Amino acid sequence: MDMDIDFELEMNISRKELRVVLLHEFRAGHKATESTNNICRTTGKDALPIRAAQHWFNRFRNGNLELDDLPRSGRQLEMDMNV
Repeated sequence: MDMDIDFELEMNISRKELRVVLLHEFRAGHKATESTNNICRTTGKDALPIRAAQHWFNRFRNGNLELDDLPRSGRQLEMDMNV
């Protein structure tokens, strides 16, 4: 019996989980492009833009292994109602 099943597996993966995988790929000596291909092959083709992987690889290369986003300037998320 020959069954030909063709399906695409897409996983929901959080940003933090993607960053953990990127750090693993970085420590394994992979390049950002190769890592993006590996991740997208297993989690879905649009799971990670190459620019995002390059951004995180640059941070790791500069010694910043923190996986959280840096604080940003701009509009506050909360309003002070006591003003």
